[in-house]
Amino acid sequence: MRRIFLVVLLVLPFFIIEAQENKVETLISHGNRLVEQELYEDALGKYKEALSIDKSSERAIYELAYVYFLMKKDEAALDYCHKAIRLNGSKWVDANLLYASILERKGEVKDAIKVLEKALRRDPHNYLLHYNLGSINYNAKELDKAAWYFEQSIRENRLHSSSHLLLAYTMIEKEEYAKGVLALYYFLLLEPDSYRSNATLSMLENLWNINALKLDLLHRKKQGKVAKENQKFVQLGKSYVSSWGSESSDEKTDLESLIVHTNDLMEAMNGISDIELDIWNLVYFDLFKVIHEKGYTESFVYLIGDCKYNTQILEKISEHPQDFRAFAAWMEVTLESLKEDHN
Repeated sequence: MRRIFLVVLLVLPFFIIEAQENKVETLISHGNRLVEQELYEDALGKYKEALSIDKSSERAIYELAYVYFLMKKDEAALDYCHKAIRLNGSKWVDANLLYASILERKGEVKDAIKVLEKALRRDPHNYLLHYNLGSINYNAKELDKAAWYFEQSIRENRLHSSSHLLLAYTMIEKEEYAKGVLALYYFLLLEPDSYRSNATLSMLENLWNINALKLDLLHRKKQGKVAKENQKFVQLGKSYVSSWGSESSDEKTDLESLIVHTNDLMEAMNGISDIELDIWNLVYFDLFKVIHEKGYTESFVYLIGDCKYNTQILEKISEHPQDFRAFAAWMEVTLESLKEDHN
């Protein structure tokens, strides 16, 4: 009996600790559901209750910082961010990102950048740190810096769709329209049916309507000497512009015009040979060249255009369903391979 009693005494603390951990996780999960319902005060109560059980709960501390951020109570949010950063655990990156977001909102942009640059020195391959530095510089109209950080984010994780989208915005503002077009296409490949897809597709179509690649050439000519890494975009623009208008779009539907523009763009890409190991080759040119070489260009347009032209696309696919199925199967394998590369 005495031996059993000793075993119980030894095991009991572990059960108590496990029960406390389960209670903390339950409270945090409840708080997260309340945040989704925008019941922020109630969520604060749950996180604080969790923290009263485990004063070093990193998740509870971070969630408190995040809710205070949503409530625009910046000083309280900063206080909990500092605590989460000092814990130096799994929420360290998230806490630094949130810290920088609060500083940016307060107008302390230089300090926000310093926070993320410091974090990046410790974790140089973290795509979210690159992305958020890009975003802050983009908002500050530091477009060259923004573009560089977005490109680094894509190098680290080419499946991060927001990096492609903001890189597109940046390049369009820089009047480097060819780069903007490629980044928009890649974003739509990753997010063909999200809440952002329709507006992004319309932006892409507007660029084709204003003959964006011709404008890109004019901009580069105005800039003078073209850097070596940008020579391929001069070639791309000239090749595309020389074929532009070969098929009159006057009597075409918007979907048919999109197919023609996309096909002409990818056809122009195929004629370009460039060994620069930049993201424009490694991410954009390489993928779109393969899509075109495999004869998947039209199916690709059906994928990215479905958010706007669903009825027309369904009719088109029904004529040759095997073509779209082949593209979809290939695309699934390709994206899975990219996920494995990132992991």
